[in-house]
Amino acid sequence: MTHSHSHTSLPRRWALTLAALAALLAGCAQTGGGMGAASGVGTSASTGGREVELRSGNCPPPAYPDAALQARATGVTVVTFTVDAFGAVTSTSVSRSSGGTKEHQMLDNAAMALVRQCKFPAAPGKPPGTAAIEYNWALK
Repeated sequence: MTHSHSHTSLPRRWALTLAALAALLAGCAQTGGGMGAASGVGTSASTGGREVELRSGNCPPPAYPDAALQARATGVTVVTFTVDAFGAVTSTSVSRSSGGTKEHQMLDNAAMALVRQCKFPAAPGKPPGTAAIEYNWALK
């Protein structure tokens, strides 16, 4: 009986641990020697086309550009993008810039480059869908 109890509680503990790990990985990635971090928070949206849902693993983790880190540039970049029926990102644009300096432009460009690398499940026969992701560039 004790064996059965520990057997049933083990998966529950693993599930909680995996859920916590997934939440951590989905939220942020540290770069720049631990001095800067960027986190990507997605919102899904549909404009009459396919549903675009952001999940952990869709996009690579963000990396703080060295020059922006040295200049201590921070801010929030919002990138709007379109995904085709094959799951590929076909267009990106900055709908909110992280700031007005050249270092902020580096943050915005890094965010767009990341979004261009995202992969989504194919949705054959569906028209393109649009979504946005917000990158919060912060120093530690």
